[in-house]
Amino acid sequence: MRFNSFEFVVFFAAFFLMFVLAPKTYRPLIVVMASYVFYAAWRASFLLLLLATTAVDFSSALVIDLAKNPLTRRAALATALTARQVDFAVLSLSPERDPKDRVLEWEGILAWLERMLQ
Repeated sequence: MRFNSFEFVVFFAAFFLMFVLAPKTYRPLIVVMASYVFYAAWRASFLLLLLATTAVDFSSALVIDLAKNPLTRRAALATALTARQVDFAVLSLSPERDPKDRVLEWEGILAWLERMLQ
């Protein structure tokens, strides 16, 4: 589903209507579910990757919130950031992408990893 397609207009209209009509406590869940539907419409195989990174991000946020030790908080943040970089790396290897873009993204990811390890 592309942003400039009629399919996206229908999807966004349905999402927006559900979001506005839903109680405020359910709105974050609607946003997450709409994200899953949007990415699954693009490529269903990425849905597992999205679920995994959501679980890592949520778990890391809980650890950051509950931990008293700053070192534990930093480790949780590093875990979440690393999972996000892996997510971006996998998405950059999508066959729909231009190979030149993949090289540039991998260079950025490797530079980020080098900074993290210093």
